[in-house]
Amino acid sequence: MSDYFIFGENDDAVDTRAYNAQVYRRNIVTMHPYQYNSNEIPGGNGDIFIPLDRFPNYTERYQVVINSANAESDSDAFINALFAKRGYQTLKDSFDTSVYTIAVLNSQFDIETVRERDVFKMNIEFNRKPQRFLNSGRSNIAVSSGDILDNPTNFPSKPRIFFKGNGTMTFSNGGNSYYFDYDGPGDTGYICVDCESMECYQWAYQQNRNTYLELGDNNGFPMLHPNGTIVSITEDMTDVLIAPRWWKI
Repeated sequence: MSDYFIFGENDDAVDTRAYNAQVYRRNIVTMHPYQYNSNEIPGGNGDIFIPLDRFPNYTERYQVVINSANAESDSDAFINALFAKRGYQTLKDSFDTSVYTIAVLNSQFDIETVRERDVFKMNIEFNRKPQRFLNSGRSNIAVSSGDILDNPTNFPSKPRIFFKGNGTMTFSNGGNSYYFDYDGPGDTGYICVDCESMECYQWAYQQNRNTYLELGDNNGFPMLHPNGTIVSITEDMTDVLIAPRWWKI
């Protein structure tokens, strides 16, 4: 089976297999460590490094070859489908089916046409976020008080939390503890706490005003640190679901 990538979600996702395309990727990836600001010390030896606690974006490169009976029309349809995508989209491929990334198509790419063979070759680049999210952390997990969420990676994740009702939820992992209290309209549907965007909402209505967080890293929004995090939930908070969003570099 030929390798492939899928850009986007649901019915309008761009799947290279739908365009009779063959996908190749170099087995070389340039890795970047945490970013730092460096400053020289006047009259002293060495530099000062100030950690920015972030990874930069990466460039994901593919070569796409379309060599089919309808190569020209397949190529045209593929290019138009790619350029119809706006902003960040999910990007996954057959080279590692255990993960997905978040990427945007670079503004241009080269197309090589071999007319006598009716072959179209394209070198395509995506500008992607540094995290490779594990598919195992994408789905919602039903959680009860006392349950332990075991982070299998080396990096703290920023989960998406759903619940009904009002009450308090605490996340404890060694010296890392997060606490939030919700007192709002939680009996008419799920409340969502998105710890990545630092938003609490129900339907289309923002609920940050009804949420109390203890100040700390990530502005108090819970993070799931490596190894086990114990979740404590008061009785009035029910139907708790958590998408942990595990990730690695």
